[in-house]
Amino acid sequence: MSVIYRIRMTGPVYFVALPDAYACGWCELQGNQLLLIPHILSHVSSIRRFSYPKEAEIVGRVIGFDTRCIDEGLVIQRSPNRRNN
Repeated sequence: MSVIYRIRMTGPVYFVALPDAYACGWCELQGNQLLLIPHILSHVSSIRRFSYPKEAEIVGRVIGFDTRCIDEGLVIQRSPNRRNN
């Protein structure tokens, strides 16, 4: 893991509104450019740049998230155990 990602992973994550989507990531403001830095394991592989505040709006800081831990496509429906007599 690179030094940049180790530093970023300890900082706050932000929820950002984009013109056609939402995104979460670490943010850095460089002039009027907002850099949206993805997690190293994200499907987004590069840092994205947006004109700020025209193309991106920071909605707030992420303090938690909820995600499913079971792939519903793999869940097998089972009936309650019944005792055979």
